Amino acid sequence: MSDSSSSGVAPLVRLAIESDRSAVCAMDRRGREKAAGTRGGDGWIAEHPPIDELLEKSGTRILVAELAGVVVGFSSSFDNVEDTRGRVCCVERVYVEEEAREVGCGDALLAQEISGALVRGCEIIEAQSLPGDRETKNLYERAGITARLITVSKRLSGPSIEVPASR
Repeated sequence: MSDSSSSGVAPLVRLAIESDRSAVCAMDRRGREKAAGTRGGDGWIAEHPPIDELLEKSGTRILVAELAGVVVGFSSSFDNVEDTRGRVCCVERVYVEEEAREVGCGDALLAQEISGALVRGCEIIEAQSLPGDRETKNLYERAGITARLITVSKRLSGPSIEVPASR
């Protein structure tokens, strides 16, 4: 596929409405299925409820990207106010259907997240990606969102896979 400038197709990004629920939930399920079993994926899934639970949560914003009237992507975000960093927009999820990737939908979703964050007085925007998810990292970097901290972890109790430390 080509990008939106060469294809002439420009995604429309807007706030999700009730009639978008089934499409957003289906995309979230596909994203969760893709993340399952990947490095960090199972932990992320355990810590983040399905999107249908977030649709009921006050303060969570869901944006959708449309191409030709069809919802092909979404993002979810919320704001935190921190003592040291001020208002922070936290982009928790970005998902675009595989057939709609590389035409600017993810870029348009992030541009709208950034624009909305500025309007709300956010001083920082943060986003998450799983280790090894180069496609998502590239999307964030195109939007000027770069890593400031990488968190690593190891479960110390319960089921775990022993991996020898490298030198």
